[in-house]
Amino acid sequence: MNTPKLLPSLMCVDFSRMAQTLEVFEQCGIDALHVDIMDGEFVPNYALGTDFCRQLRKLTPIPLDIHLMISRPDTKLSCFAIQPGEYALGEHAAHPSHDRCNRRAGRKADARDQSCDTV
Repeated sequence: MNTPKLLPSLMCVDFSRMAQTLEVFEQCGIDALHVDIMDGEFVPNYALGTDFCRQLRKLTPIPLDIHLMISRPDTKLSCFAIQPGEYALGEHAAHPSHDRCNRRAGRKADARDQSCDTV
């Protein structure tokens, strides 16, 4: 049986208190931080991005679970400066071609393969 993991989403974090929030997460032993990346094309919203992920890595050793809700993730993956095995890329079951691209991109980066289903 798989052990459940705790991955809080940073989509609604108070950015003015980011350092304090990350400190609490580290003390609590959070498994990873869930980062929703949205490009305004695959989904209508824009949220977070490559610079956010880069800066976040400087603030905490907690791994990132990057949920790419973007069009053509395979062409944009290099923008995230992913280190082998350091990040998890989530597929989005709502769009079949997105899922295939994401799996291919995740293997290229040697990232953990993890599926995200639409609720």
